[in-house]
Amino acid sequence: MTDPAHPIRVRKIGHVGLYCRDLAKMVDFYTRVLGFKVSDVNEKGMTFLRFGGDHHSFVLAQMSPKSRKKAQARRSSSRSRWRSRAWMR
Repeated sequence: MTDPAHPIRVRKIGHVGLYCRDLAKMVDFYTRVLGFKVSDVNEKGMTFLRFGGDHHSFVLAQMSPKSRKKAQARRSSSRSRWRSRAWMR
């Protein structure tokens, strides 16, 4: 049975890194929902998280503004393609 405060049980995780559009929301999700603990934050704002005995196994970093614009453009483009296909059917 899982703890209701942390419904998803993580047992072990290797070194993983993610770029995030909203770093604060991601840190909140991984700490509050999944039960990770912040072990370090570096001068660039990268947030290192740990689970269990490892010092850190996971890092979250803020996506650059340029990368955010690219990701947003790809999302918009794929949505409009989907709408076009749905409309033609």
